[in-house]
Amino acid sequence: MSAESFTAGGQDLSRRNAIKYGSIGAGMLLAAPTILTLGATPASASGQVSPQVATASNSGNVTSLVSSEMQSPVGILVATLTVFQNNVTLNAPTGWTALAAGATTGALTTARISSRTFYRYYATKGANTTYTFSWSGGAPASLVINKFPTATTIVENSTPVVSSSGTSRNGGAVTPISNASGSGTILVCVGYARASSSPTPAVPSDTRNTTVSLKYTEAGVARVPNNGSQHFTFFPAANASTGTITLTSMDDGKASVVRVLAIV
Repeated sequence: MSAESFTAGGQDLSRRNAIKYGSIGAGMLLAAPTILTLGATPASASGQVSPQVATASNSGNVTSLVSSEMQSPVGILVATLTVFQNNVTLNAPTGWTALAAGATTGALTTARISSRTFYRYYATKGANTTYTFSWSGGAPASLVINKFPTATTIVENSTPVVSSSGTSRNGGAVTPISNASGSGTILVCVGYARASSSPTPAVPSDTRNTTVSLKYTEAGVARVPNNGSQHFTFFPAANASTGTITLTSMDDGKASVVRVLAIV
């Protein structure tokens, strides 16, 4: 049974792309982009997240999770699935595309984790639906899905960073863009191991933004006492990070997987 379920509203980047987006600066942490063009950008497009979130979680030894219902899916949906086990192959339902997984190998207790982020694009509104994600070998798991209803493109996605040490964790940086149709967003996707319902990650920060009005916000979370999946967004992303994105309030010795997307 689910113990907690909440919803709320590296590599090197190529110099050509960095110059293209005007992002080269002193001390910047570079990450390799993967360009995922999902369709033509309409006049109203942007990367702003919907307040609606779909989640699922289970603290038992399960082999699948069925999300809560996503109403009228449209635009880009991003899902992060986390399983409390080493190096598990995580599978999405038909129509979803898997990004690279992050996982521990041979770790024990709370130093083990497998987490993967998936995306799906709807050019037009779909029917209300649930989504079933699965894996082999029973383990506790959590799932969070966000909808970006007017977005069409994942501009970049960083390599997932797997770590189990320290109280802060860094995610690979991405270069957000805005275009004539609207601003994009940064999405930080986190999967993490827990013990006695700890840690609870704090809102991320980055090395570029110090303006009080520009902040990451929690976009969705699902968790049980031994693992969690969580998303944070930064919108608008015109001034968002091209440097290090840092997640704090983590527990030393408990594994996490952090990935960063740029969406427009």
